[in-house]
Amino acid sequence: MTFRFFCLALLIYSCVSATAGGCSGSKETGDNDGALDTRRLPRAEEVREVFASPASTIYLARESVEKTIAQVGQKFAEAGWQPYASPVAAQADKVNMRIASYKRQSQAVTVFITVAPAQRRQASVQYAAVKLPFDLPFPPDGTNIEYDPNRPQLSCLTAQPVEKSLEHFDVELARLGWSVWLPKPGATRVKDGTATAYYVRDGAAPLELKLTHGEDDMTQVTIKSVPAETLIKESEEP
Repeated sequence: MTFRFFCLALLIYSCVSATAGGCSGSKETGDNDGALDTRRLPRAEEVREVFASPASTIYLARESVEKTIAQVGQKFAEAGWQPYASPVAAQADKVNMRIASYKRQSQAVTVFITVAPAQRRQASVQYAAVKLPFDLPFPPDGTNIEYDPNRPQLSCLTAQPVEKSLEHFDVELARLGWSVWLPKPGATRVKDGTATAYYVRDGAAPLELKLTHGEDDMTQVTIKSVPAETLIKESEEP
């Protein structure tokens, strides 16, 4: 495989997967509207840029795949990006290839790193903007994050106690247009170190949030979409 063909293959991949911002080099736009511009994302030590647009950017890094993925992870973390994994898709974990996903506020990006052919084992790095059909807020200190923006679904750990975590999600989900739903006025959502909360938004299935305080002093966070009938059953509970 020639290097030119390799870059073309990556570009085609980015046009298919990066649905946020389009894939046109002649009509590039900035990020004044809040859209992600991959050209402005942190980079590992690079040799040269191969292609750049708001939706996708490809460049050659100086180091190997292993060292480059570490550099990218550090750079993204310093810029406030949080790594997450898909709860439904298998993660690539090969010597010559790495795939990682990062999210910051309402923006997300997939990083694809592999060996560039005929480039002395240097890494080729591609950033592809990710469209979020359903944005869910991450705890600022969230770890072991698994997130699927299509279902939607979120699972992670936080060091914040249950009550503080509940306040965080009330505020952040309200910012995204979700409202707290209570089965009865004044209903208790926190009991015995756990919390269950529901959120509603026009045109979307309800969200169920569960918070559980574990023996390791960490709080397990789980958010998932539930049928509307779930709220009916909850309101009928004595």
